[in-house]
Amino acid sequence: MNRQEYVACGARFEHRGSQLDEMIEAMRRLWRDEVSSFDGKFYKFEPLYSSPKPVNGTVPVFVGASAPPGARPAGRVGDGFMPFARDPEKLVEQIDEMKRSAEQAGRDPSKIELMTLGSVKPDRIKWFASLGITRLCFFNDKIATLPELGKRLQDAAASL
Repeated sequence: MNRQEYVACGARFEHRGSQLDEMIEAMRRLWRDEVSSFDGKFYKFEPLYSSPKPVNGTVPVFVGASAPPGARPAGRVGDGFMPFARDPEKLVEQIDEMKRSAEQAGRDPSKIELMTLGSVKPDRIKWFASLGITRLCFFNDKIATLPELGKRLQDAAASL
């Protein structure tokens, strides 16, 4: 989220990291506890019920970022990380920053799932896989039909 988006929502940009960490903790309590309460710096709620509960006990939280500092919360508290980078060097930089942050928080970086903006080029998909990326997200692919996209992805997967 950029500064303008925070200001538009009435939030303080300089607190975005600690606010995100607290938000994730509050959500996880709602998903986990039969009766939840929370008393944090940014979020507070008295005992309440939240249902239905997630089938698997939680919902994976993917943290998205477009710069290395945004990768830190993914390492600290995320279940997944989605770096928004098309440039290979920047993508690697963001993933490395997430891994460092996870290690500093005493977490195993390999347990944090990686997802990024997709490509249907086999060499690009292989490169993503070499970085540990397991999911691809497609926002605006220029391929005309879903069957064509499916065929290209099948061909790429077969070459891994």
